[in-house]
Amino acid sequence: MNYKSNISSNKNDLFLTSASKKSGKANPQTSTRSSIPVPNPTTSYNYSSSTSTAFTSSSSSSSSSSSIAPKCHLTPTQQQKKLTEASEWRSKAASSMKSSFFSSPDNLSAYSYYKKAAECYKSLADSEKELLMRESAGSCSEKSGQHSSSAHEYKLAAQCATNQDEYERANKFYLKAAEAWSVVGDMARCAENVISGAEELDRGGLHSQASPAFTQGVRIFVPDEFNKMSRFGDGESSSSGQGIVNSSFAAEHVFKAVKYFVLTKNYPMALYCNSAASALHEDDADSTISLYRAYVTTSILQLSIGDVVAAEQTFVQEHLQSSAYLKSNESELADDMIRAVKLFDDEALEKAQKYRAMQSLDPCVRALAMTLKVAGGVAGGKKKQTAAAITTTTTTTKTTKTTPPPPTTTATATATATPEIKNIITDVGQDIDVGIDDDELGAAMDELAEFELEVGDDSDSDDSVDLS
Repeated sequence: MNYKSNISSNKNDLFLTSASKKSGKANPQTSTRSSIPVPNPTTSYNYSSSTSTAFTSSSSSSSSSSSIAPKCHLTPTQQQKKLTEASEWRSKAASSMKSSFFSSPDNLSAYSYYKKAAECYKSLADSEKELLMRESAGSCSEKSGQHSSSAHEYKLAAQCATNQDEYERANKFYLKAAEAWSVVGDMARCAENVISGAEELDRGGLHSQASPAFTQGVRIFVPDEFNKMSRFGDGESSSSGQGIVNSSFAAEHVFKAVKYFVLTKNYPMALYCNSAASALHEDDADSTISLYRAYVTTSILQLSIGDVVAAEQTFVQEHLQSSAYLKSNESELADDMIRAVKLFDDEALEKAQKYRAMQSLDPCVRALAMTLKVAGGVAGGKKKQTAAAITTTTTTTKTTKTTPPPPTTTATATATATPEIKNIITDVGQDIDVGIDDDELGAAMDELAEFELEVGDDSDSDDSVDLS
């Protein structure tokens, strides 16, 4: 009992004030934590204001553009220190670039100094000054023959331009990086930077420049002589003499062009780029599911441009040559879609659009497949109305054929009342015999009489059998 009473008394002493001891309730506002001194926000760095500003600016910038501008989280003292350090690196780089009678510009040292100055401006979230330092570093590295380092700096400069929503300027730096990689001989990274620049043009709404940029990047990965759908290209043939440039994520970069052309409803160019992606997957022995998705995307794109004959030929002559694809769900989806569009079967097409394999496709390709109609393409067809019209015409023709002529008393009245209805051409393009003339009837009667005479003149024949 003493132990329990001691515990209760200690609780009261710790958590109950003198005023609350009488009521028996704890006062959470007068706990021991309140006695801990809280630093004055005016004498220390106010993180709450910077945090709220960061969230506000990020939400506003995300609504205006797809890129979020970097924010500086340094104290004013640290910012001043970084500015002084960046100024020192810039002065050292400028002195390294000076030439005299006894010395030449040291581009390699200047590259190192400009790079350090760029890092200082990056910590200060000054994208414009960082871009200028990256550009200078890339230029110095290029002059010294370090093209890989130059490409890296140009790519970082492009990202700085993207942070400032200068998309055309970002494309310019991506093209510089691509040129530097081409000098080294790394054509895969060259094509990646070209497509990245095209994406920046797309973000800026410069579609007239983005379309040829995407096509150029795809053509670097897969030249036209290896593209089975090269006839759908922009007409510019590539004669670089190189083969397929494959890398770890080459097909993913090419598919960015496919999505761009699908979203802009340029389906022939999307088919051209998707064929290049298929060629990259075919070149990779380990690619299976991605190759199947590229195949079914080809079928959907061919149906979207209304060429069901080409879709069927490509499916049978090319895609089904892979026995593994023949057994896949994607093959079943492509086959049923092509068959439904070819046979004008609305129900079969709607059933195919609900297949599970549809969920594995890219969202933009899946949305395009959901807009397919039985008339071909993505426009609505009139299958049911056409079928109803053909049925009505056939029924009317059959009724005319089976309905007897009205009864008359004389042959003359019958001849005048019965019109010439031989060889009626119906709406479905078939000739139907629904009557004969008098000459044909007379000839038929004569043949019947001759046949009866031949059959009746059989009196001389002896059909009996001697069984003795």
